[in-house]
Amino acid sequence: MITPSQDPKSFPASTGHIPVLCEEVLSALLASEVPYKCQPQLYVDCTLGGGGHSEALIERYGKRYGAKALEENFVLLGIDQDKGVLENAQARLRLRYPQLKLHFYHGNFSQIKAALKSVGFPDCAGAITGGLLADIGVSSFQFDQGERGFSFNKEAPLDMRMNQAQSLSAAEVVNTYSEKELVRVFSDFGEERFSKTIARLISERRKEKPFETTLELSLLIKTLYQQKLPPKAYKIHPATKVFQALRIEVNQELSVLETLLQSLPEVLGQGARACVISFHSLEDRIVKNAFRAFYQNDGPLMLLTRKPVTASEQEILQNPRSRSAKLRVSERR
Repeated sequence: MITPSQDPKSFPASTGHIPVLCEEVLSALLASEVPYKCQPQLYVDCTLGGGGHSEALIERYGKRYGAKALEENFVLLGIDQDKGVLENAQARLRLRYPQLKLHFYHGNFSQIKAALKSVGFPDCAGAITGGLLADIGVSSFQFDQGERGFSFNKEAPLDMRMNQAQSLSAAEVVNTYSEKELVRVFSDFGEERFSKTIARLISERRKEKPFETTLELSLLIKTLYQQKLPPKAYKIHPATKVFQALRIEVNQELSVLETLLQSLPEVLGQGARACVISFHSLEDRIVKNAFRAFYQNDGPLMLLTRKPVTASEQEILQNPRSRSAKLRVSERR
């Protein structure tokens, strides 16, 4: 049974951030009897970030099965497409747990098969014997770094690339996509009510001067909303949905999520669990539909969460970003 966390103070805080739904993830990943049946137990953190979830998993595994089992049987593969974030987490985890089998892969989680091959699983089939976690979306570290361009409240270049080695940025989308393409992005990925008007205003404005910063775009959208609606008519910042849509387009977040989900029946070993945390309805809908499809007609996965698990009131008070988090869990039959 996966229940809301009771003690948010138990979450690891050494990285300066709080991993979302941490207790719920640990309960899911360590609830099965898999560790008693197979060795080694490979766990994959598809979105390593600061390593908060992985560190909590290491600590809980050690407490449950003992230091010897942790050292001999536990294997962790951490994946992240942000090279700087990955290197920081890798250095910290290896320093703190030098005796453990820790592996790291720089890339997107849609490349999970390549990541598994890099640590000695050439065919990938059933390689993940412990469990998998994917915490979808922008990380706290990326969001808090104003210069990365994810925030509409901080002056920064229009960037939004999670992997800074890629070429496509938010500035390129805003300044080169056709008006029709911008409408598609804002409608499909942001569900923005004024998609057509915003796309038209952007198209007109960039003829005079290309958009360069986050605040330039944010101000244009905020001004439009102020002209269209009274302040009480919208509860979130007017630029929220457009910035979400741009981030999804730049990083192809929905398509890479679908690729990861389609890989689960192959890469998960029997009894291993997949935990996916999403933060908006578009992502959650994809996860829900994929898990249900795999479950129907005695499919390869068992559905352990018919409704998404959400943060407790205690966690939301401590970490407001957890308010929109939704966790879904499946287990390989």
